[in-house]
Amino acid sequence: MKKLTTLILAVAVFGLLAFIILAGPPAPTAPLLPAVFLDFQRSEVRTVDLKTARGEFHLERDAADRDRWRILSGKTLVRADATKVEAFLDDLSRLRPKNLWTAREVRPGERTTWGLDAPSMTVRLGLPSGTLRADFGRRTPDSNNVYAEKDANGDVLVVPVAGLADAENHEVRDLRESRPVGGSSMDVASLSLRRGDDLLVEARRAGSTWEVDAPWRGAAEPRAMEELLTPLLNVQVAEFVADGNPDLDRYGLLKPRAVVTLRRQGREKPQTIRFGGEAPGGRVHFTEDGEPSVYACEGKVLEDLLEFDPATLRDRNALRLGWTRLDSLEYAAGEGSWKLLRILERWDLEKPERVEADGKAVEELLGALRELEVLRFLDGEDPATLGVADPGKAAARLVLEGTDDGGDRHLLIGPRDAEGNAPARLLPKGGEKDAGAPFLLPAAFLDRLEAGRRSLRTAEIWHLHQEEIRALTRTWNGRTETFLYEKKSWKADEGGPEPDAAALDRLLATVLRLEATGWVGPAKDAPAAWGLGDPPAGPVLTFRLEEGGKMRERSLVLGTPVEEGGAHYGRVSDGNEVFRLPDQLLEGADLKPLWGLLTGPLAKEKPGEPAKEPAKEGE
Repeated sequence: MKKLTTLILAVAVFGLLAFIILAGPPAPTAPLLPAVFLDFQRSEVRTVDLKTARGEFHLERDAADRDRWRILSGKTLVRADATKVEAFLDDLSRLRPKNLWTAREVRPGERTTWGLDAPSMTVRLGLPSGTLRADFGRRTPDSNNVYAEKDANGDVLVVPVAGLADAENHEVRDLRESRPVGGSSMDVASLSLRRGDDLLVEARRAGSTWEVDAPWRGAAEPRAMEELLTPLLNVQVAEFVADGNPDLDRYGLLKPRAVVTLRRQGREKPQTIRFGGEAPGGRVHFTEDGEPSVYACEGKVLEDLLEFDPATLRDRNALRLGWTRLDSLEYAAGEGSWKLLRILERWDLEKPERVEADGKAVEELLGALRELEVLRFLDGEDPATLGVADPGKAAARLVLEGTDDGGDRHLLIGPRDAEGNAPARLLPKGGEKDAGAPFLLPAAFLDRLEAGRRSLRTAEIWHLHQEEIRALTRTWNGRTETFLYEKKSWKADEGGPEPDAAALDRLLATVLRLEATGWVGPAKDAPAAWGLGDPPAGPVLTFRLEEGGKMRERSLVLGTPVEEGGAHYGRVSDGNEVFRLPDQLLEGADLKPLWGLLTGPLAKEKPGEPAKEPAKEGE
């Protein structure tokens, strides 16, 4: 039995080897599907010839402008819809075969069945290397695909029908450019608008903004420019009237009623659109220079151009800062000058003295600068007569410096008129010939600038560091008292009274940091009027300070009560501003009598003497 099994296995192996030898190599497998049906680069296509049941179409890429296409209409090459042409080429370049029969696999009669003997659409692409042809036959049973052949090589492929269906139904009119101006407003570098022979508007792009050169010089309001440009760029052809260099006089285009000239970014040749006579149905004829066609569009397009008022373009924003970051602001106006400087995330008032600025007040000023609007433009007026021609002769100057050039401004301000308004003019920046016409600024904004040195600083009149204090001297009603301060303890000065440590501690805790309720004006203007002459009407507190081994003094000088009461005028010895110091300070829900602390007893009572009440003014 074992021998029989061995014999059977040997015969089986021998038979298998004989079959392999006699059968030879296996039949060749079907070729792999190509990645794409038509392998070409869209940018290299020069011509497109399309044949469908609706006719034959010839398209050419414009030799002078590769972004444009032309289509043969009759015997004339006219503008084609470049977007549609490029979309069709994109669809062709993306066709991915789903099945393939080589020429030798196609059986007799199958080409006819698949519609390739009489294609429903034939496309020929003119390329630098030659012509690429594609024939498309009938749909597959599921209607989602179509039988196709490339360069009549006999191979039949199945490709998606998506993207081809529209092309099969096109007529010449469908492929013509129906939006001749077209493009995006961001591509427009300049605009010229004429009404008849008169120049209505001339404007140019300046970075992200627009500048008007005629009929006046100055900034254009961005939204108004968009509202002017958008309808022009989107003019739709309602009718293709005539091709082949028609008689322009017949359509009122030799003497057009309006002419729009656009220059595009990166292109030398301008695009000029002329609007002429009326067309049937309330439409108007128009043409594009260099094109052999006359079109008709809705009459409202011309109506809006003829009624356009250039004044609507004027940007009434005086400084046009937008949201650019500012690093410094300087107002130069003699003794009323001030300067703000950004220090990291805070602002300092650099002039007239270095103090920290009130952040909220600075933000309000920045907002006012960004929103500042012109009261009236002073076109045709002489800057010299207005006092804004020479920086050295201007009544005031406002100089802004930004993190980049977008924030740099130099504003000259002239003398104020009877209503408090003032003429102003922006000096041209580098590269500018003229920054535009002078204009009138409102009194409220000028008041804000003039009050800047007081309104922009913080309410804090000073900030004493307790560890620097070495002595306190108070002069009040002809009496002078000095108390020494060492290691947070009070001591009597030589020959002076014994300090009341509790009273002095209360006073010190209050005056280390004091805030004013308002800033009045320069200390030197009329010190006597505020009771701050020599001697002053109120007490003088002088602190002797030691910093870095050097001694110095700082004094708080108080004057007369303010007219409305509740505060006294005051100043500090090393400051330039008079302020209002409240008589009472609010601490939580309690009122602290500041005036009483400043004028009350600071020395211990001598044995046998009655307790002293806080001194009153005039005592």
